[in-house]
Amino acid sequence: MLPSFSLAAETIFDFKNKSADISQLNIKFPESSALLSGSIDWGKNKFLYKLNYDIDLLLDQMSAHIGNYNLKGRIKSSAKISSEGNLAGVLECLNVSFSYPPLIDVSGLNLKASAKSKNDISVEQMRGMFNTGHFTASASYKGNNLNVKLRMDKLFIKDSPRNNSKNKSAGRQKEKNKNAGSGTNINADIIINEINVPYLISEQAVLNAAVNSVSEKMDKADGTLNLSVTNGKITNVDRLSANKFAKVFLMIFNVLNNNITVSDKVNSKEKGIIYDNMKCILIFTDGLMKAKQVSIKMPLTTISTSGTVNFKSGEVNMRVNTGLYAAMKVSGTLENTKTSFDLVGTAADIIAGSKGTIENVGKKLGKSLQNIFKQQ
Repeated sequence: MLPSFSLAAETIFDFKNKSADISQLNIKFPESSALLSGSIDWGKNKFLYKLNYDIDLLLDQMSAHIGNYNLKGRIKSSAKISSEGNLAGVLECLNVSFSYPPLIDVSGLNLKASAKSKNDISVEQMRGMFNTGHFTASASYKGNNLNVKLRMDKLFIKDSPRNNSKNKSAGRQKEKNKNAGSGTNINADIIINEINVPYLISEQAVLNAAVNSVSEKMDKADGTLNLSVTNGKITNVDRLSANKFAKVFLMIFNVLNNNITVSDKVNSKEKGIIYDNMKCILIFTDGLMKAKQVSIKMPLTTISTSGTVNFKSGEVNMRVNTGLYAAMKVSGTLENTKTSFDLVGTAADIIAGSKGTIENVGKKLGKSLQNIFKQQ
């Protein structure tokens, strides 16, 4: 049953020309209102509109009639929009709460945002709680430049069921991104503590990025990305490696799984690769990514990666030092990445790291081969 409301309208419909002139459409709910004016044209197989609106919604009064989303708080907004993509207005959220069990629970959301156009939008301040974690953020998007600053003391997200509709939607989005223009210029300053999300657990993650032409293809990317993640686990390498960008650095674990410390809780869903820290400094130059520093420190070893990925050609040319007297090569393409044993590189590392005696070289080479053959 809908809540009681009042409606006042001054609208002229021209059904012959399939248009409407809305002088005023005023809807009032208890402690809420919506005022609309403008014009609508649905002729010539097109839907065109130019609208002005002012809304003031008390979500508490509407929660029971919208669904099980636990809506609370107030939303105020005034804007001018059109089918041509024009946008100008303001948005304010006051102590807004909503949930989408079991994935999302937002509470105490306070936000102020404004738009001068669809390419000039700013979020002056945003704060609240996301799944019991406090956060503050600000952002702006202007002329294809996206700036984001985020501080969060806890990020917790439960894994969501995989279904065909989501996969189809993701496919459509991927195709849309591929057809996008030169990409977005991104400046990010993000610090998140106590992370527990699908496939990754960590005490803290710090991301600083200044990368231009960010897109699905990354074939024109320029800039630097610096990521540091400390004390945690990678709980599902295969799932993370499904992303072509991530798998370049993570597929090495599929070869080294017998030498990696895993959780003692064998039957636990949180079983995974334990790490002390992960550091990643990447430099992009016109679609060529260079791994300046990529390392994963674990209790028994440190894995470091160097080399390049050419996003224009898709070519991968990287070398991984496992810290287990075994150097590996990652080659091929992003779509068909291959891992192989780097015999020459391993021998060079062994000789460089030994005291020069044949006995030391022999011991280290034997240990290296033992580590490799354990994987077969």
